[in-house]
Amino acid sequence: MIFRGVEGRALVIALNVEGVAVSQSSACTSGQSKASHVLKMMGLKGEELLGGVRFSVGVFNRMEEVEYVLSVLPDRDQGGQRIRRYF
Repeated sequence: MIFRGVEGRALVIALNVEGVAVSQSSACTSGQSKASHVLKMMGLKGEELLGGVRFSVGVFNRMEEVEYVLSVLPDRDQGGQRIRRYF
């Protein structure tokens, strides 16, 4: 998911505090602090690369868990600007 106007790393930390396990990179590149090569190959640039967050959902996740994640996602950045989400 891409969040324009938000640094992905900050969003990952905020969601982790709420008990939501997300990442800014794939499992094979976890721990590296560079932009996702997958997002680059998709043609994303600039703030789109910085606002990428990876959510993993599987067959054992319940709808209540998805609804919880949506409820704790911030609607505004630290400057008060509305966050645009791209699913």
